[in-house]
Amino acid sequence: MRGLPELPPEAAGLLAELAAPPRLRAHLRLVYAVACDVTAWLQPSHPRVVFDREAFLSLDDFLQQVAAGADERPAYRNGFPV
Repeated sequence: MRGLPELPPEAAGLLAELAAPPRLRAHLRLVYAVACDVTAWLQPSHPRVVFDREAFLSLDDFLQQVAAGADERPAYRNGFPV
């Protein structure tokens, strides 16, 4: 079994800046790994499907939304997940 890929540097940096809880980091690594696997399978299996793989794998928009409301959510207060 292979290990999970590291998150893109921008995503990892934002998680560090937010002092994101370890469970959130682990969850995002797993989601990212699945997204990598799905896109790697989709391109050769269905070449007529056109999509932007890099945009699909980008976590920037999601993490920016998390960052915008992080202080308001109990799950992010004091770095402890709910």
